[in-house]
Amino acid sequence: MGYFEQKKSSPDTILMRDECFAIQYHSALSILGPE
Repeated sequence: MGYFEQKKSSPDTILMRDECFAIQYHSALSILGPE
């Protein structure tokens, strides 16, 4: 999970991490489909 690595990496990447998470979350929804 690269997103966890970024989180640990440094607090300056919080914005990038949140963007990454949002993208991964969106991708997961696309793959799983609507519940």
